[in-house]
Amino acid sequence: MITKKNANKLQNAVIKENAANLVGAVKLYNALFANGADLKAICKALEIPAEYAVKVAALAKDKKRLVAVCSQMLPKVDNTFVKFALYSKVYKDTNADKGIEAKTADWCAENVIYGSEYKAFGFTTAESLENKKSTKWLVKETDEYKSTYVAVKIKSYSIRTVAKCVSEYLAHESNQQ
Repeated sequence: MITKKNANKLQNAVIKENAANLVGAVKLYNALFANGADLKAICKALEIPAEYAVKVAALAKDKKRLVAVCSQMLPKVDNTFVKFALYSKVYKDTNADKGIEAKTADWCAENVIYGSEYKAFGFTTAESLENKKSTKWLVKETDEYKSTYVAVKIKSYSIRTVAKCVSEYLAHESNQQ
């Protein structure tokens, strides 16, 4: 007898396996976007030129090239793909008791990626970090608070991550015809 628990267990395992690395996420993207006819119908409904469907489908079909595109687009510290995690959030109103304290040294040791250079998302050139064992920090400040983010390894790749890379790649002037 098929149980809901085992069906969920199987589906969750497959999803987790495909999200564990970039190649798995590219396979999922390929399954959704490689059919040009389906994409053309969606483009028509959205009143978007059909050339978008052609370009997206062509890139989705070429998995090797798509992995290379994502590798080129994703942010990196040295050769590790990174995203930014909230490290701390401090409110400027001293009466506001809702700030987020800085992460612990143990958390940093387990999660923060260190290296000698950082490359931002997109068509960017790598920049040197302070020394050979540094990390990349981002600070965002508003009138209300100051948030600090730190580079951590991407542990789960999504179709949205691949889609963001594809959009950036196709929209870049070097790929315009």
